[in-house]
Amino acid sequence: MKTSMHIRKNWAGFTLVELLAVIAIIGVLVGLLLPAVQAAREAGRRSACHNNMKQMGLAVHMHADVKKIIPPGSFSLTFSGSTRSQYGFAVFLMPFIEQPDLYTKILSDANNNNTLAQNSSYQNRATCGSISTLRCPSDAASAALAKGRQPLNYCANWGDVLVGHNSGHTDMNPRMRGPFVNAGSTFGGKTYNSPVTFAQITDGLSKTVLLGEMGVVENAANSPFGLKASVTNWTGNGTSGVAAPAAPSQCLNANAWVTPTSDIQTWGYGHGMSWLRSEPSYTGFFTILPPNSPPCAAGTSIDGTTLGTISSRHPGGACVVMCDGATIFISETIDCGQLTDTPTTVNSDSKQYAGQSQWGVWGGLGTISRGEQKPLTD
Repeated sequence: MKTSMHIRKNWAGFTLVELLAVIAIIGVLVGLLLPAVQAAREAGRRSACHNNMKQMGLAVHMHADVKKIIPPGSFSLTFSGSTRSQYGFAVFLMPFIEQPDLYTKILSDANNNNTLAQNSSYQNRATCGSISTLRCPSDAASAALAKGRQPLNYCANWGDVLVGHNSGHTDMNPRMRGPFVNAGSTFGGKTYNSPVTFAQITDGLSKTVLLGEMGVVENAANSPFGLKASVTNWTGNGTSGVAAPAAPSQCLNANAWVTPTSDIQTWGYGHGMSWLRSEPSYTGFFTILPPNSPPCAAGTSIDGTTLGTISSRHPGGACVVMCDGATIFISETIDCGQLTDTPTTVNSDSKQYAGQSQWGVWGGLGTISRGEQKPLTD
C-alpha cells in the first residue's frame, strides 16, 4: 500500500523543467502567431481602405453624371467679391456619399456668412460629425483625430507639375495636368472656369489616377508624415530672370524639417488636416515623388507650396483609385524617372509642359491627355 501511494505521489504533476519547457513552447507559438494576426488585421484595414476609395471614386462619377464635370479641385463658394478659391473637391462629393445635409450647411455658411474654408467650423468632427468614408482605418491615430478635426486620407491628383498657391490662387490652373482643376482662377489675364470631363481624359480612364491615399501630417518632425523644409525655387518658370524649378531630388535629399508649431493644433495646417480646403498643401498630391516619400515645403511654413505624393501606413506603398473606378496598390518602387532632372521651364501664360511626363510611369499616370499609356509593369 505504501509503495502504491508513493508512486502516485511521484506522478501527481509536472516537474519544474517540464513546466518551463511548456511555457517556452507556448511563447514560441505566440511569437509565430502574432505577426500573422497583425498581417491579417492590416489586410482587413487595407480592404476597408480600398472600399472607401472605391466609394469616393463612385461619388466622383455620380457627380460627373449629374453635373457633367469632375468636381473642381478648387472652387469658391462665396460669390460676394472674394477671389480666393477656398473649397476643395471633397465638399462637392458630400451629396454623393450620403452627406447631403452637411453639403447644404457648408454651402449656406459660405454664401450667407462669407466663410472661407480655412475658417469653417465644419473642419471639426464636433460640427460635421465623423465621416468614416474620408478616413483610412490604418491611419486611425492621425493628428487630425487627436485634435478633434475630421481627417482626410484621400486626396486629389493634381498631376505631374508642382504648383503652389498665392493670395488669388492664380498660379495653379495653367500648369495642372491632372483631372482636378482650379475652377474660376485667373492667370495672365485669362480665367479658367472649366473643370475636366471624363471625355477629356484621353490617356485612358484605366491609365490615369483620380484619387490617392495620403497619410495625415503628424505634429512631429522627422516622422513618416513629417514635413521637410526649405526646398527652394519650386514655382519659378525660368523666364524674366526667375530661376527654373528645382529637381525633385532636392526634396528627397533635404535634411531640414518644418518645426511643429501651434499652426497644426490651431489651424490644422498640413496634409489631411483641413478636408474642406482646396490647396494641394492640404487635399492634393502630385505624381512626382515615389509613394511614401516625405512631403516638402518650399520654405519653413506648413501653410505654403508643398510637394506631396501619395502615402499611407500600409507597408510598401499606398492605394489609389483610377479614373475608371478601379482601386489598386502603388508600390514605393514604381518608376519615377530621373528625379535629379530639372523640371521643364514654363511659359508664363500658356498651357505649360505640353509634352509627356518627365517622371516615368508614375508621372504618366498623373496626366490626363499626354499620350501616355504606360503599364504599371514598366
